[in-house]
Amino acid sequence: MFLTDYSLEEKRQKKELVEKCPKCNGLGYFLDEDDEGYQTSTPCRCILKMERNISLLDWGFPRKFLDSKWCMDLIKSEEYYPLIENYIKNFDDNYLKGRGLFLCGSHGRGKSMVACIIAKFVATKMNPYSFEQKIKYIVAYSQLDNIMSLIIHDKQKANYFIQKPDLLIIDNIGEEFGRNDNKFSQRTLDNIIRQRDNDKKPVILCSKYNICDIGIEYSKEVKEFIEYTNDIVEISGENHRIIEQPEF
Repeated sequence: MFLTDYSLEEKRQKKELVEKCPKCNGLGYFLDEDDEGYQTSTPCRCILKMERNISLLDWGFPRKFLDSKWCMDLIKSEEYYPLIENYIKNFDDNYLKGRGLFLCGSHGRGKSMVACIIAKFVATKMNPYSFEQKIKYIVAYSQLDNIMSLIIHDKQKANYFIQKPDLLIIDNIGEEFGRNDNKFSQRTLDNIIRQRDNDKKPVILCSKYNICDIGIEYSKEVKEFIEYTNDIVEISGENHRIIEQPEF
């Protein structure tokens, strides 16, 4: 999603996070006095989380994963956990190198969840009051074809999606509309990965295809470029979509 009404979302987040906060009693900040007797205020974590959530939603982040239950503790028992933990711990270094991740695995195994956990960590480190574009979350099947059109017809607007974000996440690679036009999908993905590499900015790609299948479904060049710019992480385990089904 992309926010169309910032004030409405602010009210929603304030009601969910700030007004219920026991630490600041719903104020969103703590009052104190400095050495000269002047009153000062320090923001509570609830207000910082509120600003982070609003920013993430504005950057296309799925609302579902804002919930605090979606965190590193949830994947601690998974085989791939050390790889994700290492990437997060060394994100500053990975960012400077433009090193991203290629998360692959069957449907429902948690690729989107892992990408969002990383995004929340990165967003927490950022200045919540900055209006610069920090993270962009793109769903391939509904947005990738539009981006290619922008690359051709409106490069300045395409820059908003491809070059400007510090971290770019592209989910559901391989499920784009018009996937029958293989060359179109290939050109789009190839263009984005190359542009991000030129700018030394990381991209996280999520796909049901493993890296070998990418070479078949897209091209050898796309496969090799992903291997060159990203660490490959196979997301395995139980199907979270089945586990999360409500009981009737």
